[in-house]
Amino acid sequence: MEKGMEKGEANKTLQFAKTMKQHGEPIEKIMTYTGLSKETIESLGD
Repeated sequence: MEKGMEKGEANKTLQFAKTMKQHGEPIEKIMTYTGLSKETIESLGD
């Protein structure tokens, strides 16, 4: 159950980062807000 919750949180964070990217937020800001790496953010589809 705990792994499922962790996966859900990770998906939520990725979706949040993707939305920020689509709205033109700088990658550095997305990194600060989400804790994701630059490579992960850049790999998100637009």
